[in-house]
Amino acid sequence: MENSWLVTPSACGCDLKELSRKLEKSWETFVTYRDLETSRVRNVIGESWRRCEERGINPQLLRAMIVLTDDELAEIRMKNELIQVSEPYLRLLADIIEGTNHLVVLCDAKGRILQIYGNEEVKYRASEMNFVCGADWSEQGAGTNAIGTAISINKPVQVFAAEHFCRGWHGWTCSATPIRDPVTRELIGVLDLTGYRQSHQPHSLGIVVAQANAIEKELLKQDILKQQQIMEAFIQAEKDYSTDGIIALDSRGRIIQVNEKVSRVLAIDTRELVGQPAKKLLNNIYTLSREVTEQRIREKEIKIEEQCKLSGYKATAKMVERNGNPIGALVIVRRSKRCPVETRPHNFSAKYTFQDIICEDETFKETLEMAKEAAKSEATILILGESGTGKELVAQAIHTASSRRYKPFVSINCGAIPKELIGSELFGYVGGAFTGASKNGNPGKFELANGGTIFLDEIGEMSLEEQVNFLRVLEERELVRIGGKKVIPVDVRVIAATNKDLMEEVKAGHFRVDLYYRLNVITLRIPPLRERKKDIPSLVEHFLDEFGASYYKVDPEVINLFMNYDWPGNVRELKNVIHRMVVLANEPQLRIDQVPRELMSSTPADTTAVQLGPVERAEKDMLLEIIRECEGNISLAARKLGVARSTLYRKIKKYNIS
Repeated sequence: MENSWLVTPSACGCDLKELSRKLEKSWETFVTYRDLETSRVRNVIGESWRRCEERGINPQLLRAMIVLTDDELAEIRMKNELIQVSEPYLRLLADIIEGTNHLVVLCDAKGRILQIYGNEEVKYRASEMNFVCGADWSEQGAGTNAIGTAISINKPVQVFAAEHFCRGWHGWTCSATPIRDPVTRELIGVLDLTGYRQSHQPHSLGIVVAQANAIEKELLKQDILKQQQIMEAFIQAEKDYSTDGIIALDSRGRIIQVNEKVSRVLAIDTRELVGQPAKKLLNNIYTLSREVTEQRIREKEIKIEEQCKLSGYKATAKMVERNGNPIGALVIVRRSKRCPVETRPHNFSAKYTFQDIICEDETFKETLEMAKEAAKSEATILILGESGTGKELVAQAIHTASSRRYKPFVSINCGAIPKELIGSELFGYVGGAFTGASKNGNPGKFELANGGTIFLDEIGEMSLEEQVNFLRVLEERELVRIGGKKVIPVDVRVIAATNKDLMEEVKAGHFRVDLYYRLNVITLRIPPLRERKKDIPSLVEHFLDEFGASYYKVDPEVINLFMNYDWPGNVRELKNVIHRMVVLANEPQLRIDQVPRELMSSTPADTTAVQLGPVERAEKDMLLEIIRECEGNISLAARKLGVARSTLYRKIKKYNIS
């Protein structure tokens, strides 16, 4: 018989009773003589019978063999999101089929029954063959049946009467279809209609497929909402852990977003990481994220031992929740304090030029013109700007425009490295210099940058002790590795950057005045995005192109909202917002309803405070938010802001913050 997924008695030229009788004969022939009557038995059923025979399934079974305990079923139900999402659709389907002697059944991907809806008498009759919640109705557990066979062939299927391999279910008919993950398309469950064989309806399968499609659409909608919440948590984490690597993952262990520090350590472009299963690249991170989501652990830390570029780091996973349920994890990656800094093979080169910098703002244009002139000299440059403004982008552009363009460009974030390790990272070490040190030693960043440029980001985080050593290298153009005696000459152009007021740090005793003046030969100030809003439309176009979405349309309301938002995270925040909207968009258009909540809920600055300009208002709002988060603890707030307490107290007084 042709390989149809539907049982249609009319196609056989007989009624249900006659079809049942003929199928019973064909079944008897197969189980007795192993002879398959292909003229009567559909291919999909015959192939299933052969699988059952190979597996040693008993065709005389009257009850399903495996039923989970109540505790085992409760654990599976708790972890299965499909139950909650599909419940309204199952109840609707149960209402539609009321009076047809059918049951609505939801199973997991292994064929274990999770939920049954329908007539109590039909449920009771079904329970006599162990068709109950917790029972295994896969082909391995119950032979040919719509649930198990749909899983085996990964397609919708209908099984009628003696088409079932086991005698116990010959009095029944069933129609089932797989339910697939809307993103990965993996089978995650089965929707089934089971009823008395005399109540068989061919169109039952069409109803089941339609309802499964509706469930998958709802799963996709929920997945979009979850990704949006994970991205919101990621953006907040970038503010809270500005010196660390951050990886956002969904509950499947798929990478939703990473920050620049992670992609830099892995030497993999962010675009190549996003959307990938973490298991392929970072098995420790994958296992950790799945552990916190599946076991509902709010936070867990591990040391990364796997042989990858994050080996020697420690990772802290924090569960991301939605409505009390785990939906993903944020993994914060930082160097282990006990681990020596590893010098990784790296192509130390700059990839950005001045042509890559988006600029329509006149003030920023003046800064870039000054930077182009500075590139022609060998002078030390100090770049000032808030986090996320693009200080390294400008530093790379200076390098590629200089006479050192074919030499190394080495970048280091002084705030991302434990203070006790910064010396070995900058100046290198000899073998055995400290516990855990490589026996062959390692060159530092200054040696690796020899002949080229070294970019020292967050220079204000460098300890006073290392500032002394750094100043010596600047003045004498030579260094000695930690634990060594050999003097090594270095020819390096230094570009430093900070988001701090270094003169205030000098006054507070946190930064050496002689180093300040040694660095402050040429100063470039990168304006925050709120001061160069003319660049926003061009930046939006640029990021859409970067994310492969250059053909997306952007509603004017979105641009208008962007222009009226203060962007505390600057260009980096704008990039993340665009990325998130592209990921979550179900059509090639960015609409106002896709804009993250924090932008939608932001209000214009207080118009009554006329004595404050837009920059001051933004700064006051940020200070208020951080102080509230720290519950009035000024020391903690100062650490979060990356400023000295004296600076914060002065700001509090300036803005009359009580």
